Amino acid sequence: MALFRMLVVAILAEGTPLWDDNCDSCEAGSAFLQLELSKDRAHVISSDLQASRYWFPTKSVDNNRSGQSSVSGPFPLHKPDTAHWELNVPGVVFHQVPMIDDKLNIYMGSDTGKIFSFDKYGAKRWEANGTGTHCQDPSLFEGILYTACRDGSVLALDMMTGQLLWQRKICKELPFEHYSISVTKDHIFLPAGVNQHGGYVSPFHEPLDIGSPAVALLRREDGRLVWRANLSKWNAVTQELTPCMLSDSVIFSGGMGTIFRLSLQNGSLIWKVDVGPNLTTSAQVSCTQDGKVFAGYGGYSGNDANDRHVGGLYALDIKTGDTLWTRSFPYRVYTPVAVGEIQGHKGTAVIVAMGTPGQYPKKTTENHTLWALDANTGAMIWSFNTPSCTALGARGGTLEEMCWPLAWSAPVISKDGIVYINWAFGGVTFALRDINKDGLCDLHNPEEVSSFDFGIGHQGGPALAPGMLVVLTCHGPRAILTAAIEQ
Repeated sequence: MALFRMLVVAILAEGTPLWDDNCDSCEAGSAFLQLELSKDRAHVISSDLQASRYWFPTKSVDNNRSGQSSVSGPFPLHKPDTAHWELNVPGVVFHQVPMIDDKLNIYMGSDTGKIFSFDKYGAKRWEANGTGTHCQDPSLFEGILYTACRDGSVLALDMMTGQLLWQRKICKELPFEHYSISVTKDHIFLPAGVNQHGGYVSPFHEPLDIGSPAVALLRREDGRLVWRANLSKWNAVTQELTPCMLSDSVIFSGGMGTIFRLSLQNGSLIWKVDVGPNLTTSAQVSCTQDGKVFAGYGGYSGNDANDRHVGGLYALDIKTGDTLWTRSFPYRVYTPVAVGEIQGHKGTAVIVAMGTPGQYPKKTTENHTLWALDANTGAMIWSFNTPSCTALGARGGTLEEMCWPLAWSAPVISKDGIVYINWAFGGVTFALRDINKDGLCDLHNPEEVSSFDFGIGHQGGPALAPGMLVVLTCHGPRAILTAAIEQ
């Protein structure tokens, strides 16, 4: 079948409500388990999703949150054998990450609470209504899509039909900000509850409940609670939780400057690391097979003019939490890193995106920065700078439909070492490589930088599959297809 360029604007039909009355109690007063620190050594990251038959089953590819794909991506993003499709979904706003299965079908949640699946050409396979708004980043595992919604419910849907397999309400509410459901063979890990005392306000001066004061481990087979860990004793809350799932433990950011490692057996504390006062740790940690944990941070003193110029990255030892190295940056690090092999560098690299998100209710002008570092030393490999963009929240955002992503999405590294990332604020997807090894991915060198301007902000990172790159903008999914899609 010949490839072609098409623009699709669809009004999607109502889905089927997903609800039952099964509920596990998850009250805010639950005590954190006070058990002896685990002395077990850190195991290699669980291979449940690393060995998945799906091309992009969870945010940042795997349960390491490495961002390393097994697929070669398109370069340049515009070329004769490349086509693309765009799908706008009226009345639905997205800040989530798209997932891709082994048949190149695409899956996503939404802020509005709808859950969708499309085929590789953008035709809708099914749509379902969640139990509330803000059904967040799903994970795909053995034919089942797992997600959770704002009303505190965890859902398991059949990937073929979208039909509800089970639903369980684990707490009164879950955060509205974008986080990721983590799934292994036996368990589901996610935030539990909502931080109601954070003092956050919306751009319109309304109180916002951002983050979660606890995390929970559930049984994958039915969603029943295994344990719940309360983080409030450390004044910690999760924000946009995206953890590393090890075979015996879980590592995640507490948001307010703390990194935790908890036992999967009982939720007991193995170690915690405080990165410093007046700092906030980025939402996602990334882990490596050789025993490193990477966590970014940014300024959080309350003085935004200063805080936007405070940022950095920690490399920690998985077993002990000890600092292996740290590096300061000129801007905040809010977004996840990727860890893998990139073109022009021997060894493992860490891709770090930095910069402050756009704002509401006034437009701001921003440009943002990306660095590639040596994973063993923190030494600079190359840098990339975007052009300037002026937008309300993000490009394409309005007061009626807020498009308010972070400055960048999570990066993804292709099999052939190209870095793919969505400049979320500017609405552009970039493919990056430093061909001449001069330490700079030159925006004006088409051999090093290719871009696709979608014109709309998109927080969810790019998802790769053979012959296919998918992004999810605030208004709906977009896909770039190559001739390999037909093979």
